[in-house]
Amino acid sequence: MSSHRVDRLAKASIGSRVVLGGLLALAVVVLVNWLAGRPGMRLRVDLTSAGSSSLDPATDRVLKALPGPVTVDVFFRPEAAPLDQVAAAVQGRTLDLLELIRLEAGELVQVTSHDLTNTAAVRERLQELRINGLENCLVVSAPVEGEEVPAREIVPLFGARGCASVDLGNPDRNAWRPATVQSFDAERSLLAAVLKVTQGRRPVVCFSFGHGEGDPFSTDGDPEAFGRLETLLREDGFITRRWNGATDGEVPSDCTVLAILEPEVRLSEDERAAVDAFLERGGRIVLAPHADPGLLAASGIADLCGTLGIEVTEGLVCEPKRDPATTAPVVGGPQVAFVQALPTDMAPHPITGPYRDVGRPLWVPTAHALRVARQPRLGLAQGIVRSPVRPPGSWLDLPPFDWIPDDLEDRQQRDLVVAWSQALESSAGPVPEDWVAERRALVLGSGGLLQDAVLRDPRLGPFNESFARNAFNWVADREYRVSVSPRDPRMERVDGEAAVFVVQVALWGLPLLSLFFAGLTAVLRRRGAPTGAGADA
Repeated sequence: MSSHRVDRLAKASIGSRVVLGGLLALAVVVLVNWLAGRPGMRLRVDLTSAGSSSLDPATDRVLKALPGPVTVDVFFRPEAAPLDQVAAAVQGRTLDLLELIRLEAGELVQVTSHDLTNTAAVRERLQELRINGLENCLVVSAPVEGEEVPAREIVPLFGARGCASVDLGNPDRNAWRPATVQSFDAERSLLAAVLKVTQGRRPVVCFSFGHGEGDPFSTDGDPEAFGRLETLLREDGFITRRWNGATDGEVPSDCTVLAILEPEVRLSEDERAAVDAFLERGGRIVLAPHADPGLLAASGIADLCGTLGIEVTEGLVCEPKRDPATTAPVVGGPQVAFVQALPTDMAPHPITGPYRDVGRPLWVPTAHALRVARQPRLGLAQGIVRSPVRPPGSWLDLPPFDWIPDDLEDRQQRDLVVAWSQALESSAGPVPEDWVAERRALVLGSGGLLQDAVLRDPRLGPFNESFARNAFNWVADREYRVSVSPRDPRMERVDGEAAVFVVQVALWGLPLLSLFFAGLTAVLRRRGAPTGAGADA
């Protein structure tokens, strides 16, 4: 056999081994990457000093036990000054956290970041989620068997239940202080949202009926009905029913919240006994008196509120309206009973906290003034929405209404919504595992807060819809108290130059270094290969 033929066979053999080795190496790389994508087939090591690149053990346990798929829709947009830089930092850190969650949960968690400039796609997704309006937020959702609308929970960017709490700083040039992050709570808030949409029970709201109340299942456009409220609650995962004590007897054992909204006649003795028994065993209740003083007295709802230590006045809270031409205060008509509560008129409470965080108003029409006359034993009653005190101020108009303040009418700030809670006694009976052991009640100075006249009027915006959801979620105790280790609020990230250097090394340095060593190996092999004469010998 000639030396040339041997050389060709040797080169072909070497070439085939090189190609085969390259293919094997590529296969190994693909296999390793595939295995790295399996949640149970990889080991991640967090080398940061604060552990910022790993999840809390509580989060790990929840993700490993997910009963089904969860979707996180990201609706992030830039914020205006002074929150522009803080918002960008919180958003970046939250996206990093979502990537950690996605890696840990694998295919069970899908994260979708939406481009808000694509309004058609965003609108379509919001319709699928049954969400009106849009803010800087995350939406956590999970499918519900037998339901068209998924269970979903909104996690705002800022606020008590949001991704972070912030200090707005001081814009005064003489004492300027930048906005800063006080606490980064995205992991806790996301975990609570995941628990709510995947493991939360579906609470039952029973609307009392047969006493002149507005119909919660009305479809004929009655402005005094509560049809829009019922729709909002059903979309939020509640089961809604009617309850008429005269025909149904006791309040159902599976009822979570009993809503008695603007009755016109008194409950019978048996019905009142059923309500008392419901509260005694830890039931939750929402009460709203009728605006008419005569119907307020006839309904007896003031007596029911009195058992909670809350007094309901006959008068209605009013505030002057501004003349659009002269901006002068205008009184003398029933429009003055349509009060606008600003965030400064609200207490820091789970129901009203989101309003304070984003600066939204609340419409409170024809509301009686409330007063906490007696605090519950082992509990708390607090006014969470109060009448406005901004000039020219509000007043309590007494019947017969003339809609004009006079010297005898009180101009002090009054409670319009009172939240009431009381720890359950050990004798109250068994409590569901995901409840806190306390009774809860919400007393509204006006059922108009939740009526279709407000909730369905596009001119008034969606402001009261959030109040309606927050109110019933708080009363029903749909709040998961998750213990997650606090995160360092400081956003310590690699500076821009260092990040660019790392990316350049990964994109260009490592491949070029591999090519260099491959070329060096080829040269060394050629120099060490046997010559033709040596081969013949």
